[in-house]
Amino acid sequence: MRTSSRLIALSLTAVTGVLLGAPHAAAAPPNLIRNGWFADPVAPPDSFVRVTQGNDEQLAPWSVTDGSTDVYGDALAEYGQNRQALSLNGSGPGAVEQTVRTESGTTYTLTWSHVRDTWTNPAYDPEDPGSGQPGCQSKPASEQTYAVGVSGQRSETRRPADERGRWEDTSLTFTATGERTTVRFSAAPSDGQDYCGPLITGVQVRADAN
Repeated sequence: MRTSSRLIALSLTAVTGVLLGAPHAAAAPPNLIRNGWFADPVAPPDSFVRVTQGNDEQLAPWSVTDGSTDVYGDALAEYGQNRQALSLNGSGPGAVEQTVRTESGTTYTLTWSHVRDTWTNPAYDPEDPGSGQPGCQSKPASEQTYAVGVSGQRSETRRPADERGRWEDTSLTFTATGERTTVRFSAAPSDGQDYCGPLITGVQVRADAN
């Protein structure tokens, strides 16, 4: 009995030593962006909700600063994980922005995912004017570019992959120049099908780890 008790005591001591000696993983810096997965407003899975400039409370704290945008339901967005996405083109090119609190001189990384427009219209018939607009699969990714930028830094032009439904992760690193930084995404104008444009989701801003 004494032997069993000694073994148990030794085992507990060893476990305690491992736990106390184990290094603690550093916590990731907090994400400063809110509603980065565009979960609000909730869109029907196979459809979208249009959000326009001047009528964008449901997209808060994002603001539509130009034109209109569409929040795609999770099935239409084709991202997976029940995630919604934002099309930067509603009835035409649009732009959104969000302001976050930052520390001047601190380096941050803006990350997000993008894809070319996933909206289709199986009922479209070029011989039938009542069948609606053609789907966006016919608009190449090279005509679905957009600008991304933060206050105090020059915007960059980005474009999604050519393959339909291929979500890609991308990022932008910047150094804050003040206590507030505005993140902005804006669709570029194109020659046709202005209602088709890039989708974004999973937007995050985190301070770089030291």
